[in-house]
Formats: sequence, C-alpha cells, structure tokens
Amino acid sequence: MKKILIIGAGISGLTAAYRLRLDGHDVTVVESGNAPGGWVQTDRDSHGGRIEKGPQLMAVEAGTPLHLLLCSLEIPLTTHRHLSRFIGIDGRLIRVPRNLMEFLKSPLLTLQGKLRIFLEPFFYHFVDKDKEYTLHEAIEKRFGFEAANRLAPALVNGILAVPASEVSQESFPIFSKSNDRSLLWESIKRGSTILATPSRGMGQLTQVLASKCTIVFNTEITTLEYRQQHWHASGASYHEKFDSIFLATAAHKAATLLTSISPRLSSVLRNIEYTSLHLCHSTHSYNKTLDDSLGFLLHPNESEFLLGCFVSSSLEPLDKSKTLKLRTFIKANQSPAPNWQDIYSELLKWLPDLSPCAFSRIETALLAIPKLQLGQSPEIITALKDLPMGLDWIGGARFGPGVKDIVEGIDSWMKRSNLEA
Repeated sequence: MKKILIIGAGISGLTAAYRLRLDGHDVTVVESGNAPGGWVQTDRDSHGGRIEKGPQLMAVEAGTPLHLLLCSLEIPLTTHRHLSRFIGIDGRLIRVPRNLMEFLKSPLLTLQGKLRIFLEPFFYHFVDKDKEYTLHEAIEKRFGFEAANRLAPALVNGILAVPASEVSQESFPIFSKSNDRSLLWESIKRGSTILATPSRGMGQLTQVLASKCTIVFNTEITTLEYRQQHWHASGASYHEKFDSIFLATAAHKAATLLTSISPRLSSVLRNIEYTSLHLCHSTHSYNKTLDDSLGFLLHPNESEFLLGCFVSSSLEPLDKSKTLKLRTFIKANQSPAPNWQDIYSELLKWLPDLSPCAFSRIETALLAIPKLQLGQSPEIITALKDLPMGLDWIGGARFGPGVKDIVEGIDSWMKRSNLEA
C-alpha cells in the first residue's frame, strides 16, 4: 500500500483518488476551495430548480470507463435520448438530425456534403497519422469541407468556446492523430450513445466520489520537495510526506508547483491558455420552439458574443406550468459581461417568441476550458518524462474537454502507472 496525495478535488482528482483507493492505497485529497467537484457542481435556485455550474449532461456508452464508474458508485441516471438540438446558421435554427432519415432530409448540408461524410471510412486512409492538424483541418480531412465549415464550427465553438481552427486536434481525443480507425464506422459499431445526468444533477457524481475519499479542504499546497525517500507537500498550515503525489489541477497551477522540479514541464504547462465564459441563467414562460429540446449552438459567424443556450428545464421532471429555464453561454472577452437586456435582444433574433425574463443570474466561469494549441500535446508528453518517480500531472487538460474524456483518461493513466498496492 502506498501513501498518495492528490492535489485538487475536481473530477479528475476525485476519479483518480477513488480508483486508487479501490486498489488498496492510502489516498488523501487536498483542495484549496471549500467544496469538491471543481466545475462539476450543481446548485439550486430560489425555487429549487437545478443550476449546473459546469457540464449539463454526459455521453454514456455501455462498458466504457464512465459507465463502469457510475455503476460502481451506484448512481441512478436520467436519460434524455429523445430531446432535439439545433444549430444556428444562415440566420435560422436548424434541427440536428437524430437518425439517418432526418440526416438525409436535413438542410444543414448539401447532398454532396452528406455523401462526403458517408465516405469517411475511405478518406481516413489518406490522413497523415504522424502529422498534427488543427481541429478544423482534422475534421475537413475526415468528413469534408461542408462538415468542417457548416456543421462542426457550432459544435466545437459551443464546447471549447474557440474556433476549431485555433486549437489542435488533440483537444478532442476522438480526433487524436494516433487515431487510425474510421470514426464513422466505429460509431456505428458502438451503437447508440445515451445522454444522461445523475438523478440529482451532475454534482451528484462528484459528491458521491467525494464521500468515498479523504479530503482536506481550504488548503493550498505551495511547495513540493523530495527528500529522505519521500515526497513532502507543504502549505501555510499543512505539511505531510507521501510516497507519491499527483497534481489534478489546472495547467497553470501545476506549473507553479513544478517550477523547481521540472522547469521544462512547468514552462510547457504555463503556456497552455484557458478560455473563460459568462453564463446567464434565466427563467421564461413556455416556448414552443424549444419544447422537448436541449437548446441550440450558434455558428461562430452568427453572433459577436452569443455561443448558444441550453434548456436546463429539459433535464428536470415535467413542469406543469411549462416554465422554461435557459442557460445562455456568452464569450468572455476583455469587456465586462453583457447586461441581460443585450443578451435578451440577441436571443430574440433566434427565438422571436421568447417571453421576457422572470429571473436571471449572470456568473463568470474563469479559465474554465483549456485551449490546447498545435504542438502543445507532444510537448506535454515529452516533458512529463522529466518528472521524478512518484510525481505526475493528471489535470483535466491532459485528457479532454468532457467528463467522459477525463474519466477515460484517468482509466488509461491508471493502467499505465502500474501502481502496486
């Protein structure tokens, strides 16, 4: 049994701690804040409605690490397979196809564009597997010009809050340059993926994980040092020694702790940019356009600051009053967050029948999403080799943007680490 410290009680840190405890290790998690979960937390509004701070739901496939984790924790899920989604392009909302027949009839792509997507199993052979592309280039080489310029921009911008041309394909693990399989064929073989949430919200996942771990809150680790065959972690009111220490923090925080231990990795991590978002929670009366919908994402050319909106009320039990709860995503530039009236005016362009707001709350998610650029992923992989035995960085930016990506990343890391109890 090893004595292990994990710095950071976000989804990556808690998942790693839980898995390591199952393997028989003595694990302590230290968190600088006063609550677990990082960006995976669920609040309640004054009426008891759900307000998600981070991801609204998860893509769950049977047999995957995320599915096995949820089963192990015995967390009940609410599925949302029937709900529709829209993309805002050409000044209107177009429904994202949910099946083959809808795809063939959809105005999102021309017949030629649709045919090009079906030919992906042939074209992927011509992708240079040793070259790192931007995410936009990787999508175009796999699925064609129309998919990369009409379909993908809204999806990528809605998830990463930056254009696909500004980030590496490594930002989306499914498009990793090491991927030498047909993505279309793999998705067909996998079968359907369900969209699901824990029954009490996304925060239930991190709360249950936290209940299985030993966590020290409100503690900032400022120094790491190896001496007398142990790793020592110190802060203003904390000092303990461990066999291993794993940093489950954002890249810039890990960079500070690693400055003297691994200057090269510290420099690489410090250069990883993070994007911020403004989130506006609002309540409206019933809206026919968004009935039974998860919401919409906008093509980047359609708005200067609006990324899209999510129908939060679609994930809750049926509201007999048909109250519509929206979570609107706003680009966070240097300027302050737009006021509600500006946001509402922009929403009216897409939802002309949207009623005035009965409740609104605007908050900012600072440095929420890692922006992995060309060349940074191989730099990270190379620099991680500099770390001494018993020390590693397992921050979410290493594995991908979603809960599914992070849980799968931690699973792969656990298998490679070969930590013996």
